[in-house]
Amino acid sequence: MKKVLRWAAVLPAAIGGYLAAVIVVNLAIAITPNDSINLYVGQFIGWVFGLPNSSRDLVSEIVSGFFRSMAFVYYGAKVAPSHRVATSLALGATIIGIATFALGLFAQSLLRAVDFGYWRLGLYAVFYLGLYVAGVIYGVRLIQKNVASEERMAMLVEANWPTSAST
Repeated sequence: MKKVLRWAAVLPAAIGGYLAAVIVVNLAIAITPNDSINLYVGQFIGWVFGLPNSSRDLVSEIVSGFFRSMAFVYYGAKVAPSHRVATSLALGATIIGIATFALGLFAQSLLRAVDFGYWRLGLYAVFYLGLYVAGVIYGVRLIQKNVASEERMAMLVEANWPTSAST
């Protein structure tokens, strides 16, 4: 019964991790002085994508993709009772699919609203999806390390080796 409840909690935990990452990144961007965001990141993004320099929302959207996808994968797979690496890969595929769908919706509205240009849209897609993929890869890697560490600990406990947990 406990395993069933933990499997049922995988998706809510992943969504909770995603939302926590959104809050943390938005708070970090909110407390950063306007000048530094506009001076560095905002001007670069404004120049590349042809948007105003004070595009904090766009900066938040692009930068937080890494952290959102990593948190979605990590916290969802961490709750899974078994097969954590496979779960993290499935969650990674899910979040990349959702991000691709959202990018498609955003692209349609962006191309209608302003003269954005297809090459700029392609560059935005590379940044946006690239950071999502990087976050998924990092989240899966964290889960792999976690699983390997748990397996080593179980092996040491089984062999009656002294561990930091038993002392």
